[in-house]
Amino acid sequence: MLMHRNIWQSGTNWDDKLETQDRYQCEKLTEAFMDTPEITIPRWVPKENQDLHVFVDASIRAIGVAVYARRESNLSSKPYLIYGKSRLVSKKRANNKSATISRWELLAVALGTRIIEFLRQESEVKSVYLWTDSACAIHWIKKPPIGSRYITNRTTEIEGVKGIMLHHVKTADNPADLAFHGVLPKVLKDSSICWNGLSWLVHPLERWPREEFDEVQERICRAFGLIICTKLTSAIRTIIVDVKRFFSLPMVIKFTARVSGGKFKSLTEFTKEGRFTCCDYELTKKLVVRMAQSEVSQEDIEKWGLVRDADNLWKSLGSRSKLTNFPYFICKGRIAELIVKQCHKKVFHASANLTWVKDRQMYWMSHGKPHIKTIL
Repeated sequence: MLMHRNIWQSGTNWDDKLETQDRYQCEKLTEAFMDTPEITIPRWVPKENQDLHVFVDASIRAIGVAVYARRESNLSSKPYLIYGKSRLVSKKRANNKSATISRWELLAVALGTRIIEFLRQESEVKSVYLWTDSACAIHWIKKPPIGSRYITNRTTEIEGVKGIMLHHVKTADNPADLAFHGVLPKVLKDSSICWNGLSWLVHPLERWPREEFDEVQERICRAFGLIICTKLTSAIRTIIVDVKRFFSLPMVIKFTARVSGGKFKSLTEFTKEGRFTCCDYELTKKLVVRMAQSEVSQEDIEKWGLVRDADNLWKSLGSRSKLTNFPYFICKGRIAELIVKQCHKKVFHASANLTWVKDRQMYWMSHGKPHIKTIL
C-alpha cells in the first residue's frame, strides 16, 4: 500500500513506465510472494462465548489493527487472528505541524473501537480487551487535555463504546506493529505473533505480565514535556500536597521537592548547604504552578488567551513579544493566596497596588488587583 501510494503521488499515470527504483521494488515484492508457500487461514470462527483482543498501533505513515479471538475450551485456548486492518496516513496530514505519532496512536485506538462494534454485530463477544503501546493515548482517554478539539473528539468516540478493557502493551509485543514495517511474506508466514498473538494470552488474566504503572506514567509525562528532571518524576506523577497545611510559598515548594524527589529525609535538610539547590527550587516551583493550574477550564483558555510554554504550563498572552516573558496563569485558591503574600513580603509590605505590580511580573490571575486587596 505504501509503495502504491508513493508511485501514485509521484505523478505516474496508469500506462507510464515505472521508474527504475519503483520497478525494482515491485519485482522484489513479486518474487517474495512467489517464493512463499501457501498460507492457510482457518475459516471457522465460533460465534459465541469468546474474548476479543484488539491490538492497535500507528506510525507517521500508517495505522494498523490486529484482532484475535480467544475461547476457553478443553481442547485449546490459543488465540487466533480473525481480523486485520491497515490505514494509510495522508502526506498532507503527516506534514501537518500539529500531527504527532501520539495523535495517530489515539486515532488507532478510535479505529479499534469501530472494529469492535462491527465484530460485536457479527458474533457474540464475552469480553473485549484493547491493547496499545501508547502511554500518551491511554492518558488522554482517561483525562483528555484541555484545549484540543481533535483529542476531545477522539476520546469522546472511544468512551462511547462501552465494555472495553484498555491495557498497555510493550511495543516489542504489539502484533499491530507489523502492519507498517515491511515484513516479507515468508517471514510473515512463520510469525506466531502475527497469527496467534502473544504467547501469554493462553493463560488466565491473573498470569498476564503487567508493566509497572509508574513506568508507564513516566513515559506519559516525558511525552507531554512534563518531566524536566528525573528527580521530579514522582511529583508530576502524583501531586497530592495539601497546600492548606502551609503558610508560605517557599515551604510548599520545599515540601513538594521532598515528596517528589525522595532525596530529602527531613525538612531540616533543606537548610543545609548542597542539599537543595537554586535549580531544584526553580524546577519544583514549576510543579507548584502546575498544581495551581489544575483547575484551568476551556472558558479560561478562550477568555484570557492562554497558551502553553515549553514546560506545558499555561501562560497569559499580553503585549510581550516573547513567550518566555509571559506571566504564569494562576487559578484563584490557596496557592494564589500564598503567591500574593510572598510578593507582598518582597515589596516590604507595601500597598496592594505595588504588590499587584510585583505579582504581575511572574504570575497573572483574573481580576488580580481586587483579589489581592481581599487577601491583604
